[in-house]
Amino acid sequence: MKKIKGTNTVSFSLDSEEFTTRPTDDEAIGINNRIATGKIVVSIDELAHYAKLIGEKGRSFSLATFTDGKRRQKNFEQMQILALDFDGGMSLDNAMAQAELYDMKPFAVYETFRSVDNDRFRMMFLNSTSINNKKDAEVHLDMLATIFSGADKSCYKDISKMYFGGKKLLFVDDEIPMVSTESLARNITSYFRQRYGETNYKKRNIARFAETHGITLTKEGLLDIRPIEDVEIDDSSGTEHFGATTRSSGCGKNSEFLPNHPNHNDNFLPHTIIYEDIIPDGKNLSKVNPSNDSSVPESNRSRTNFRASVLNEISKKCKLYARLENGDEKPPHLQLRGIATNLINIESGGTRFISLLKNLRDNGIISTQKLNIWKSHISYMRSNNYKPESCCNFCPYEDTCERGTNILHTIKPPRNYMERIDGYEEVYHSRDEVYADVERNIKTAISANDDKIHVIKGQTAIGKTQIILDLMRDSGLRVSYNSPTNILKNDFFERAVADHIKIIKTPSLHDKELESQIPPDIQRHINFLYDTGQSHLVNPYIKEKAYADDIECLKEYWEKLKTVARADTHIASTHRKMMNLDSKTLAEFDVVLSDEDIILKGMVANQCSIPLKDIPLLEELASKQVKNGLASNKALTMLRHKTSKVNEMYRRGKSLFKAKSIK
Repeated sequence: MKKIKGTNTVSFSLDSEEFTTRPTDDEAIGINNRIATGKIVVSIDELAHYAKLIGEKGRSFSLATFTDGKRRQKNFEQMQILALDFDGGMSLDNAMAQAELYDMKPFAVYETFRSVDNDRFRMMFLNSTSINNKKDAEVHLDMLATIFSGADKSCYKDISKMYFGGKKLLFVDDEIPMVSTESLARNITSYFRQRYGETNYKKRNIARFAETHGITLTKEGLLDIRPIEDVEIDDSSGTEHFGATTRSSGCGKNSEFLPNHPNHNDNFLPHTIIYEDIIPDGKNLSKVNPSNDSSVPESNRSRTNFRASVLNEISKKCKLYARLENGDEKPPHLQLRGIATNLINIESGGTRFISLLKNLRDNGIISTQKLNIWKSHISYMRSNNYKPESCCNFCPYEDTCERGTNILHTIKPPRNYMERIDGYEEVYHSRDEVYADVERNIKTAISANDDKIHVIKGQTAIGKTQIILDLMRDSGLRVSYNSPTNILKNDFFERAVADHIKIIKTPSLHDKELESQIPPDIQRHINFLYDTGQSHLVNPYIKEKAYADDIECLKEYWEKLKTVARADTHIASTHRKMMNLDSKTLAEFDVVLSDEDIILKGMVANQCSIPLKDIPLLEELASKQVKNGLASNKALTMLRHKTSKVNEMYRRGKSLFKAKSIK
């Protein structure tokens, strides 16, 4: 599926003629003939100017743009400006108060020609991106009209509608606030919940709205309206979806079919509305950090990835949250929404967010009605598994704060995950510079002539292997090269041979041909020795079985090991074999090189879990190892100390569980 980002431009249809009074029928016919060809594309910054041309100069317009030069619904192309008519059902003051309450602010309001003392007016809203499907355009207009209950509800029935200009511009916001698909869906849900009550608003109001427009419902009983990255869309038809919304061919993955829909027939399928919200500078509001864990919403998520203990750390690292916690000012809606999406991904974080808003209410900064709407928002966000929004989408400190992708990653970066600090400027070096730096560090480590371990960092594909090959060929030093896998060992060996370097490689029990010839019972015992940390017993066992049972493949393997042991050349081996060499053998080499992290690749990967009931058996096995001289008393003492702690924790856990059960 192709995705085209939103831009800083807006398209709509605008008539070229100005009027000081309502156009006559003949004049309206002329406007109708002209307007579909009057498509204009303007920057968002210019919208205030065009609002004046409409509201003060009386120029007619249509919200939509059209194909084929005719103003018809079937020629609908796209829509980004939304409009509501108020013809006496709600006063201007009440309409503006409703806009403030739901944070659905118009960018312009003008008095229509038939108005007397501002009793008739039109509000104009800007959606964050264009809507390219006429059915979805109807949904957007109806959601907006529902939230503003005093508006003309018929506005959505004709998306090709032509609007006359006005006689007076009552309000214009040069900042050009926006609404969005997400905010409309969230606010109509909150509106229904506040007006009709918690018990019936889903089955009665949301279901009825869904039936009217053929929208599927989620398993939570909410409108199935979701960000584009949450939906897999079959794009096999080659159709290019672009803009704010598109439509899936049928029900979404978490949706329930609406069998009672009045338009239900064999050719009708309720649909999911899919949106991609863009703020003016092109940042994606619906998409957050692509990295991992809690950033990605999970269907039916039952728990958060962040415990409640992190809540007390947020104000220490997030200036915006600290300001909200102070309780002396109300952040703008987008900032509150950004904080909320992060907090609901923390255990009891939604409750903490509401408690912060209660402080604002108690300080007279917001109303109880506003607080209740935010309670509905939090419930909606949880039900729809909102992701923690990226700081760059809402925070005024995003350029100066040392932060992660979002608030959660700032207070507790994910384990095994590196994230670049915002504002950090990378300094790039050429490949030749980096190559020379790695080569210099390797030579410095070798010339140190000590018995220490030297760790040298080198970027992948920068030329480390060639540096090692040059060292083998030119330095006169005997080198043991050790890689994490047999595949890498074999690759290095072949390159060395091609470079005419005298080298031998260690044989592998995991060679496919050899592995297929080893008797299964012997292979199982070899695996057991490796898995139980007794790899030092593998070679003696192989030697014994090779000659006692006359197993040709094992005798051949043993002879190869002896050849390697007698060789005075360079050796290509693996981490595991190197770790099993004694100090005397290692001392025969001038340089022992381990490619990649031997701890991460060799030791950490060999960790395993055992049931608590097997801990006594582990101690018994360790005691036998000490008696046979294969482990030290110190190691046994450390093991007993660790297992005693584990047992104590286990006993406490059982006691706590019993206490809670009795309670």
